[in-house]
Amino acid sequence: MNTVCVKIIGINSCILSDIGKHKRSSPRIESLRSIDYEEKFDYTTLAFDVFMSDDKLVFSGPPAYGLEEFFNKENFYLNGQSICHIPEIHLLDRTQRNWLWGDNDVQQFKWKYEDVEFNISVNHHCHDLFRGKKVLFTLSKNNKFEWISDWIRFYKIIHDIDAVLFYDNNSDNYTLEELKEYLIKQNLGVDVVLVPWNFKYGPQGGMITSTKSAPWDSDFCQYGMMEHAKERFLKYSFGVINVDIDELIVGKNDESIFCQLNKTPAIHIHGKWIESVPLDKSAPVRFNNFFFYDRKNYKSDYKWCVSPQKIEYDAQWKVHTIKTKKIKITKNFYYLHYKAINYNWKIKRADPIDFDSKIHRLDESLYEIVSKVFPGINKPELKYNLTLREKLKKLF
Repeated sequence: MNTVCVKIIGINSCILSDIGKHKRSSPRIESLRSIDYEEKFDYTTLAFDVFMSDDKLVFSGPPAYGLEEFFNKENFYLNGQSICHIPEIHLLDRTQRNWLWGDNDVQQFKWKYEDVEFNISVNHHCHDLFRGKKVLFTLSKNNKFEWISDWIRFYKIIHDIDAVLFYDNNSDNYTLEELKEYLIKQNLGVDVVLVPWNFKYGPQGGMITSTKSAPWDSDFCQYGMMEHAKERFLKYSFGVINVDIDELIVGKNDESIFCQLNKTPAIHIHGKWIESVPLDKSAPVRFNNFFFYDRKNYKSDYKWCVSPQKIEYDAQWKVHTIKTKKIKITKNFYYLHYKAINYNWKIKRADPIDFDSKIHRLDESLYEIVSKVFPGINKPELKYNLTLREKLKKLF
């Protein structure tokens, strides 16, 4: 296989000064903020990027939350001229969709409010790079190069992807140039676009103490990335898979997940955790060394695949779903969520654990599919007695 192209495409952002008088208000009450909330919260990003998308100038960003005066009509200029229409501002879940009517000749965007002024060169959209293509899409930070390469290779061989859209969120283990050069040498046979997305990820929700649970209201980074990808890159693609580097979609036959898009425009894919039980404790941490799941505790959140041209234009893309009634749960596919392909950045789950015949089961479908991508794997011997329920399931 020959890689068609690997390129880095940059963004032009509007970010307030940390020492200025303007900053975003937090939506979360102080009693539900973690100790590091202030450090992680994005107080200053107004727009992630400024670019043309067909006849719109897009400057979407996090929710205004106290910065609403910045979005008044008199604050905007296109090619040095004041605008004659009201900006389109739509508040979504953890992001804000902002755009102005324009034309393909808009090259300069000026945004001025009180003592703050931005003069931004307007980027072009990249629709043609992904037009009609089957795209693998993610946000990543500090993942190992071999994990990224294995992930792309799997989706190329099993699901016949044409392109990868890869957002990098502040990786400090390597540069995007280093990742680019590595992927070129891998000859993966797909177009790869790398986008530097160097914003604070944001404080997450969930349990912050044994008795307190915080809302999911402050992690703007990934939701803004979804909106950006949808509008600047993937608007006219045939189909888009949204999964992380540690997630592989497998099916019950040899069909690609994209074939499902002929039947429904958007698909929910249920997940199964793959435990950190290595076949070979001395082998590198790669997909081809992990095949066991916990038979009583294996369910993971949904991921999705969508045909952007077949759903409502204004449907929001989110981490685990798309806000459309057209999305359907597929029974023919599921994805494997690998605990070992991780740096323990959120919770401790990547460290190897020992096989337990009472708990762990071999995902035989996974073994058969992964063997097609990474040959030479010795199938592990089953070292456990099946329950009656498991025996009946195998029979029927």
